[in-house]
Amino acid sequence: MIRASLLRDGWTLLQASGVVRDDRALLTFGSKGAGKTTTALLLASRGAQLLANTGCS
Repeated sequence: MIRASLLRDGWTLLQASGVVRDDRALLTFGSKGAGKTTTALLLASRGAQLLANTGCS
């Protein structure tokens, strides 16, 4: 319901993942299946901290 309300009010919703390492953030944007979660988890396994992983279906 929240998603529908935001869209109805003119908001644009993005699918994204984010990690941080050494005081630098990396955000990845893309459609479903683009590899955002895979990229974020790979970077997290190599020392980055997962900030967020969102997706809308």
